[in-house]
Amino acid sequence: MLAEFMNTESEEFLMQLFHALIHTLEKVTARSKEHAYLGIDYMNNRFNFAGLSEILLSLTEKCLLNTSSLGYQLLINYFKISEFLSKLVSTSATIDSDRGKDNKIDVSVTIRKYVKRINEATKQLLSNQEKTMVELQIVAIQNLYQWFFNLRQFLPADEIAQFLIEAIDSIRSDHDKINTQRLLLIRKLSSSWLYKESKYRPPITAYTIKWTLQFWIVGKDGEFSPGRKEQLRLLCSIYAAQFKILWPVRHEEPDVCKRYGQLLPLGAKLYTELLAQFEAYKRTPCTVFSPLFGDSYPFEVRAIDSVVTDCVFDETLMEVGIVFTLLVNLAHFSGQHMPDTSLTHTQVTELAYNIVRTCNALLSSVAFPKTWISLLAVHHETVFGCLDYLSGLMKTRFIPDPDNAEEFNSDLWYAFLGSILKLAGSEAIAVEHLPDQKRAAIWKICRDIRGRAVDLLTDVWDSIGWPAIEEDKARFGLDVFGGFQVQMFGGETSLVRDILNLCLVRHSKTQQAAVKILQTMIVSEWTLNEDLTGLQREIIASLDDIFQTRNYFPENYEKQAFNYCLRSTFKIDPEDEAYPFISKLLDDVEEFLDLLMDLYNIPPGDAYNDDRIFHALNVLNFLKDIDRVEIFSRYVNDIAQWNRSKQNYTQTGLALKLLASAYEWSFDIQLEASDYPIFPAQSSFERKEALYEDIIQSFTRGKAFENAIEATKELIHAYETVSFDFKKLASATRILGKLYDSVDNVERLQPSYFRVAYIGVGFPRSLRNRQFIFEGNPWEKLESIHERLHRTYPGATIVSNEEEAKVDGQYLYVSTVLPDIGRLNRLPANSPGAKEFQARLNMRYFYLERRLDTGGGNKPTATTQWVEKTVYETYQAFPTIVKRSEVKQASVQKLSPLEYALVQVEKKTNELLDLEQVFKVGKADQNAVSKLDLLLSGAIDSPVNGGIQLFRPFLEDPALRSDPVQSQQVTSLEVSFLDYAAAVQRCLAIHSKVVPASLKPLHNSLEELFARNFSRELGVLKSMDPNDELLENLGFTSGSGGYVKRNESLTELTRQLTIDGSASSTGETSRWQSIDNGNGNMSRSRSESNDISKMRGGSISESKASPQLSRSVSRNQSMIMSSSPDLNRGSPYDPGERRGLGLIRQGNEPHDGRAPNRYPSQTSIYIDGQINGSDSYKGLGVSRSVSSDLRSSETSSQSSGRAPSRINGSQI
Repeated sequence: MLAEFMNTESEEFLMQLFHALIHTLEKVTARSKEHAYLGIDYMNNRFNFAGLSEILLSLTEKCLLNTSSLGYQLLINYFKISEFLSKLVSTSATIDSDRGKDNKIDVSVTIRKYVKRINEATKQLLSNQEKTMVELQIVAIQNLYQWFFNLRQFLPADEIAQFLIEAIDSIRSDHDKINTQRLLLIRKLSSSWLYKESKYRPPITAYTIKWTLQFWIVGKDGEFSPGRKEQLRLLCSIYAAQFKILWPVRHEEPDVCKRYGQLLPLGAKLYTELLAQFEAYKRTPCTVFSPLFGDSYPFEVRAIDSVVTDCVFDETLMEVGIVFTLLVNLAHFSGQHMPDTSLTHTQVTELAYNIVRTCNALLSSVAFPKTWISLLAVHHETVFGCLDYLSGLMKTRFIPDPDNAEEFNSDLWYAFLGSILKLAGSEAIAVEHLPDQKRAAIWKICRDIRGRAVDLLTDVWDSIGWPAIEEDKARFGLDVFGGFQVQMFGGETSLVRDILNLCLVRHSKTQQAAVKILQTMIVSEWTLNEDLTGLQREIIASLDDIFQTRNYFPENYEKQAFNYCLRSTFKIDPEDEAYPFISKLLDDVEEFLDLLMDLYNIPPGDAYNDDRIFHALNVLNFLKDIDRVEIFSRYVNDIAQWNRSKQNYTQTGLALKLLASAYEWSFDIQLEASDYPIFPAQSSFERKEALYEDIIQSFTRGKAFENAIEATKELIHAYETVSFDFKKLASATRILGKLYDSVDNVERLQPSYFRVAYIGVGFPRSLRNRQFIFEGNPWEKLESIHERLHRTYPGATIVSNEEEAKVDGQYLYVSTVLPDIGRLNRLPANSPGAKEFQARLNMRYFYLERRLDTGGGNKPTATTQWVEKTVYETYQAFPTIVKRSEVKQASVQKLSPLEYALVQVEKKTNELLDLEQVFKVGKADQNAVSKLDLLLSGAIDSPVNGGIQLFRPFLEDPALRSDPVQSQQVTSLEVSFLDYAAAVQRCLAIHSKVVPASLKPLHNSLEELFARNFSRELGVLKSMDPNDELLENLGFTSGSGGYVKRNESLTELTRQLTIDGSASSTGETSRWQSIDNGNGNMSRSRSESNDISKMRGGSISESKASPQLSRSVSRNQSMIMSSSPDLNRGSPYDPGERRGLGLIRQGNEPHDGRAPNRYPSQTSIYIDGQINGSDSYKGLGVSRSVSSDLRSSETSSQSSGRAPSRINGSQI
């Protein structure tokens, strides 16, 4: 129809036909992709309409010019089918051209005229900033290239290139989606037939740099969102496409290559920012990857082989690094050097730092595994080109005149030279240590890159030296030395270690160049100070560090070559005053190398331990001969100062204490001035005193009062016994008093502790298959320690259980542990601060509890759950300098459900008692009140399936009571429940006083729940007689719920009623009135059942053969005690000694003086039923009896001459 009516005069009719054509093609080709082949087949085989090209182009122009009247949707549809429409124009124009030469010319002219107009309209459309235009612009950009590509046979290549460049140049740049499509369009142009023509490469390259400049520049926030990183990958694919075409002809087009040089500073900055973000975030092994420099967008994603589980990489960093590599190489081939006139000094300095950081990151292969040897080799080549490129700038802008020597930027030169040394000494390109296949790959990519690197190193090293005077030339054989070179050794910017590393490589040219630089250092040090002591220490320390850190130890060949080269380099006259000093230095270096070679060449294994120790002692003796104390002091001082800068004051104090151990409390030993740390010449006592003052201050700032008190006591002892300086002694004593006061008054946070197991041969021998206890920050969780370990060991895999770890590789197993403070002796009157002091003192035991699988598939309950408790002992007590200590040994204990119940109930009781003590000593604050709320709510209102109520079934199980061993544990658990209830009752009394009025209803509800949930225990507590003087004397006081203990737990009452059996055997009845059967005799018997031994005429029964010691007292209200030492064995709460028989005190007489133990976990007390004979407390297994021999007891009591105590009128 369009062909039939194309000559009509009705433009509106033609436009309607054109709209219909667009609509039809959009449905056939754009919406239904599977039907697009029909249109292509039609165009290739059946289309034969002539004269349509001009009318189609004319209608297209009108559509683009009348966007407001036609609406955006029609234009969107037009651009969707523009590729097919341009084929229609091209096919129709071809038919017209075949009619003759003149027609061909006319068709070409017509198409060029309309395409130019259409391009102008398209440019206006693409530059429109309206938000409503975004979708239309995106579709237009997506189809723009194909439109011109289909018309290329009728348009000159110059015009197509111009049209495309103008169109791309007009695209707005304020929208991310449009920017993404723009990059894709540039990508198509960069790989097109146009860029393959050398004529168009310069303009397209220039415009590409202009168009993409905004993507090279890092934003102010420095953050890279996922969308931004995708744009960077598209940016990299653009330059990769151009480099692929340009690389084969790079030598022929240096001008084009030179254009890319201006991107190097931006590329370095971009790479460093990307690298910083990559290192800041948690790096996890990758499970998917996308091909580098992909042709399609969105990028294709592929799964990584499941065998590879520890591969960490970043595609964006890798692509930016490769593009940076090519930029460097193209700039290098063009002979271009860094411009040094267009930037300020600050900008040039930042630029140089960014390039050096990028080089170091590329050498370290941060963005990909080091096993990717080919890419790593390419990066080494990149680093060389980049450093060579930077060297011109360094020599012209960063070497001041001698008169302005203070302007020399030693940090920048240290970084620059260090990067060259890192390249030359890289083990990744040390082909002599590589297998044949890797050796061939490295050599093919890099050739002799180490030789080129040392040439660059020699050139820039000489550039910062000063010409030698004629006398020094003849004396030392050096033309250039000294000058700014002296700032590259002997301080923070020392390159001695890296130079010595090059001296020990198996590459003759590199070794000779490194020895030459070492010679300049030695000569410069001598001419400057006429003393080589400092440089000698640094050389010795550097050699030791090289042997500790290198993967490939120097062998005899390297050592001999180094010694020979070093000796032959120095040709100094033996009569010269410097000769003996230089000769001694060379002798010491050679001797120390021999000692290190002997030590590190010992084969691994226990069989060679004697040899290893022997050679290690030789090394230490050598260090001692060269003033080992000063070297020791320097290293320890560095540790102390580093910790001080990080505000690790406790570790600072520990390091200073280690340093102080090198000195004695003596005025007779005089020491020279010290630089590390800074001390004047003084006596050993004065230096150690100054160190101890700093130690005490550091420990105090770190709130390590235990260590501060210990150090203060040592200082006091020195004042008392050595200096007799009583004024300082008084001052130190006052400090000691303040420290003890701080123990109670200063709140300290408890660090977290973790056990870290290093599993696998991938770890060094010092860590392999060992386990350590790590000290973490307060409240630190497993996720935090995982992140820290990942940063330290990026190649390690953290497993959830040790069974997942394998022998090969690196695996870390981390678990949270707690200090085993149950081993400590507890006193009931201890303040919270005193308890914390005792817990932190000599902390070397930690424990971990793990629930055991009972099998059978059923979920274990509190009555069936076994628990495995592992206690770890460390070699060093915490705190330590490195905040970790190796595990010395581990002991495993399996707790039965009943034993675990005892531990848990007592643990809950201790929490209440500790909080009660806080209120008693007046240290309670709002946090303590809140904690009291939580503890009481958990203790009283715990869910049905939670809290200590889970353990009540043990008390109700008759089978347990019939077992001789478990019956004792059940009775202990009963008393623990009583102890717990008493503690809750006292805390409720405190809570009633501190709770605000608004929360009184909550308190009342807690009291009601307590009365209901603990009615059993409250019944026992209420059964105690309010007039019982004995209970009053033992520390109980009357409460709303009956008698409760004033200061101690009920289990502590048992301790007050317990003494050694020897007390009764000696007949000591002057202070204690023994209870017997009236004739002074005491009978012994065995307890045969779970019930309490029956009262037999007021007799006291004791079993020697049985581990259970029982004492029965027949009175109107009787108390019976049972202690089982066997259950204490192996318990973390073992009181440390075996208690004996219980005694009952008369009146207010004191007990036997023993300090009651808060944790007598296996000691039980039985309280008989009421004296009125109503019923017995059967739940406790208590038998109520009234002795028929009361009078005989009374007679015995009266005959002793003591006033009898009374309970309800009955005499004891």
